[in-house]
Formats: sequence, structure tokens, C-alpha cells
Amino acid sequence: MKLTFLGTGGSEGYPALFCNCPRCCTARRLSGRSVRRRSSLLVNDDLLIDLGPDVPSAAQQLGIGLHNVRHVLITHLHDDHFLPITLRYRTRRKGIDPPLLTVYGSQPTIAKLATIPFSFDDIRIQAQVVQAGQCFQAGGYSIVAIPANHAPDVEPLLYAVFEDGPGVLYATDTAAFLEQTWQALTPLRLQAAVLNCAMGERSDSDEDRLHMTRQETVDHAARLRERGILISGGIALGIHFSHRSQPDHDTLRALLMPEGIVPAYDGLQLDLQSTTFARR
Repeated sequence: MKLTFLGTGGSEGYPALFCNCPRCCTARRLSGRSVRRRSSLLVNDDLLIDLGPDVPSAAQQLGIGLHNVRHVLITHLHDDHFLPITLRYRTRRKGIDPPLLTVYGSQPTIAKLATIPFSFDDIRIQAQVVQAGQCFQAGGYSIVAIPANHAPDVEPLLYAVFEDGPGVLYATDTAAFLEQTWQALTPLRLQAAVLNCAMGERSDSDEDRLHMTRQETVDHAARLRERGILISGGIALGIHFSHRSQPDHDTLRALLMPEGIVPAYDGLQLDLQSTTFARR
């Protein structure tokens, strides 16, 4: 299984478009890995997790076509994770003859698909509602939908994806895991855990309470390892970094690597079979 990180930033991107805080100014000056699009992950070349506003530009910059994608897992309907209007460009009227694409998500997420001004037949998609705790097949993948601790009214989900052997957990938007989340994870065996690491520290903001701090990310990775969920030699990665309290990439790397967390960056490629890294 190959993972390609199309984006690793929070909802406003990093640097934030309308912000001139010291962290955003530093990211603009440094550029490179300190610049982050909204979070999204491509698994091999046929499964996409989250379809936010930056997916098209990320794919173009990385030289990746999404014509082989057959399955899209949506964690929740917030627009940094799901911008369904993007699917309108699959219509044959755009000179494209795409294969059938299945979009998976909770009921509120799938309901958002109705905002596309084209029929599902026209843009060659079908929808499948999934619920927390459900196990399902998506082509050759076995998927487990897991409850997230994030804006409960939108029924947010985490996903564990398996192909052959231990899988990958994608836990992008969540605060500290719920007890039922740990219960769902306990029987699983993972080679990679991609964990929310939005905040450097907690604040009084309602937004901050929906995400993890660096220390919570470190603690969750340690607990996954202690319980044997993240197998020996498995990798924990941070994602969804916010400009509100997270520093530039190199500083973040110095803070997280000694704690056993790899800060993901846009364009990072991870081959789970060989556990090697490459950047396009």
C-alpha cells in the first residue's frame, strides 16, 4: 500500500490566506514543506480519503492524475474535507469518460452530494452511506468506519483501510479518541496511524476543542503502540496542522520526531511494504 499526502494542513490552510501572524509569515518566507494544503490522502492510485478544495491543485503540482480513483472515503462534510462540486468535472460534457466512482460517508455527508447540479449518472458516481462501527468492502480494500470526536451533528468518521496485512488509520479531524473509538481500534492491527495534530496547545476556542494538541497526538500514538494496535515497526504521522499554534515544518519536526511522530508534509509518499519515504 502506497500513501501520498495531497495536503496536511488545517481548515484554513497553512499559511492562512488572510493571516499575517508570525507563523504564517514564516511559512511564506520558508515555503517548501511549511506550506500546507487542506488535508487529503491518496491510497495507491484508486482510493482517495477526503475531497477538499485543494485536491485538484495538489494533484496537478505533484503530477498525479486521479483518473484511476474508484473509491472516495469522506470523513465528514466540512468544506475543507468535502467539496462535492469538484465532482461536476467528471461529466462527459467536459470531454471526460470516467469510470464509476463510489463516494462513502455518513448520512449527512452523503446528503451533501445533492448540492451537485448534475445527476449521479451524468458524473458517473454512486453513493454509499456508512455508519460508525461498520466494516465494508471498497474494491479490494477492507474498510472499518470508526467514530470521531468532532462536531457530532455531522456524524464524523475515521477510517482504517486494509489491503494485505496491517492497515492504515486515517484520523484527521478528531479530538481525544472516544472510548468507543478505542473499542473499535482494539482488534485492529495497523502499520501506519495518521493522527490529528492540529494544535500546539489548547486554547479556549471552540474550534480548538475539536482537535488534538501535540501532546495528545504523542499520547495517542504511544497508546496505540502499547496496545499492539500499531504494530512493532509501525509509523505514526501527524496531520492537519494549524497556523494558530503549530510552527514551521522544521521546528515541528524537531518537536515531534523525538516523540516518535513523523510530521507529514504535502507530497510525502510512504510505501508501507518497505516503510520508505519518497517525495515527488
